Amino acid sequence: MSYFCKMTRMKINIKLPNEVNVIHRIFRTEGFELFLVGGAVRDAVLGVTPKDFDLVTNAVPEKVIELLKPQKFVTNILETGRIFGVINVITNTHEFEIATMRQDKYLDGEAYLESFKNYLKLLNNGSFENFTNGLMK
Repeated sequence: MSYFCKMTRMKINIKLPNEVNVIHRIFRTEGFELFLVGGAVRDAVLGVTPKDFDLVTNAVPEKVIELLKPQKFVTNILETGRIFGVINVITNTHEFEIATMRQDKYLDGEAYLESFKNYLKLLNNGSFENFTNGLMK
């Protein structure tokens, strides 16, 4: 069975916390992209006021930390998802999940994170396989 979906552009207004605009400006100034994704976009399309704001960037987690750690509005940075490319940035009013962009490829039903492999290699002395084997233990 096949399905056809016509994509339509639509304008949506999302009231963003000021911190999102500041983070966006910081990343753009340093030559990185930053996009709003996830539930905030879905909520805005549905006419619901978003409560959480997930962001995605082409900056690797170390760069996200480097750019945001010195900012006065950032009260904490959680690196618990760093090996998966996710950094949580906490301010006085919000927590933002900032993920590094990746490209998933599916082969034989399994996801292979091709563009993220190079980052994982950096964390594991040049070996992506050491990282993935460590996960399976």
